[in-house]
Amino acid sequence: MRALLIGAVGALTIAASIPTRAEPVPTLLRDWTRLNGLCRGGSGDDPRTPTALP
Repeated sequence: MRALLIGAVGALTIAASIPTRAEPVPTLLRDWTRLNGLCRGGSGDDPRTPTALP
């Protein structure tokens, strides 16, 4: 049990030190709004629908 606890603490320590790269929220909202507008209401057989995917 002690080894499991030490391993879990070690894994969390390593995971916490990995830098994350998040895009700014306004950029994500802009992209989501644009892509949602392209996809919404698109027919599955319309050739423009798949091109709206990132």
